[in-house]
Amino acid sequence: AAVAAAAAAAASVSILTQCSVDRLPRLRAMAASWTGPLVCALYAGSTDDDHNTVAGVANHNAVVVAAAAEISAFVGAHHPRCSLDLIVVAEEIKAEEAASEWAKYYPINRLRNVALSAAETALVFHLDVDFVPSPGLHDRIVSTAAVRAGNECKGAEGQVET
Repeated sequence: AAVAAAAAAAASVSILTQCSVDRLPRLRAMAASWTGPLVCALYAGSTDDDHNTVAGVANHNAVVVAAAAEISAFVGAHHPRCSLDLIVVAEEIKAEEAASEWAKYYPINRLRNVALSAAETALVFHLDVDFVPSPGLHDRIVSTAAVRAGNECKGAEGQVET
């Protein structure tokens, strides 16, 4: 079974994306048209109000986990050809860093790297979560990659080293 899974991963392409909780409806739309692996780094950043109390942080975390569970269940039930891997990414912001100008920014590069490290396919396709791929795009990319790989192998067979 592990060999079959590895072969399937090698012959596939993953969409990599990232989003915050408010963009999860766009992830749902993306999953509806994608028939391959989809890796999303979900940012669990919180507002200043969430940091004021332990209860606020706990409530925010519960909302993020519930939203992640809901989207995962929805995709699994309604779009079985899309394999969603959702990674929740939280950042611990230390008190001295909270006042920093950088603490306010969305960590897009970190999220992209988290998604990339979770990809299990040789080919990846970085997309903004607002992009909805055309139906059948996964199969067309896989087919094109297979043809190109076949052409590269054929070209290599005819070459002689000197």
